[in-house]
Order: sequence, then C-alpha cells, then structure tokens
Amino acid sequence: LSSQLVSKLRLYFGDRIHPDAVSAYRPRVPLRLYEYEASSACRTVREVLSVLDIDYVSLPCPCESFVDETTAKYGRWRLEAEAKGGKAEFPLLE
Repeated sequence: LSSQLVSKLRLYFGDRIHPDAVSAYRPRVPLRLYEYEASSACRTVREVLSVLDIDYVSLPCPCESFVDETTAKYGRWRLEAEAKGGKAEFPLLE
C-alpha cells in the first residue's frame, strides 16, 4: 500500500497534537528513533510521537543491499542500532 492510502485509512492519525500533550513533560534532549520506512510498527511509533508532540531524530536503518555477489552494504545507522539493541529489531527508541 502507498503511504497516502495508509494515511487515509488511518484517518490521518499522526497529523494532530493531542490537547493534553501541550502541557506535558518533554525530554530535554530529542529521542533517537532507529527505524525503517516500510515497517508498520515504525510508522505507528512515528505517529504517536507526533500526536504527543515529542521531538525525535529519525535514524533510517534500511535492510542491507549487495554491492556485488560477496559484499553487503548496510544502512548508515543499522549496525549502531544492532549494537545498542542487541539484535536488528525495529523500531528502537532511545
């Protein structure tokens, strides 16, 4: 499904800030979200962070791609996320 279709089906859930979030506590430092675009779980976390108006830095972790038959190329943040989380499970919120 396309991103626009999913947004319409979810009634644009992530485009509004919850009224109670305006006066809520916010972290002093933005959170770090290790995620990848195609994951529905990552999308849900991004939407909830938007609704709660929490600042975060998105660190994309795409699956590996192969440069040639023997060499795999990993996403820029994927190896760091695996080291912090112990395995490649996304989303990882820090």
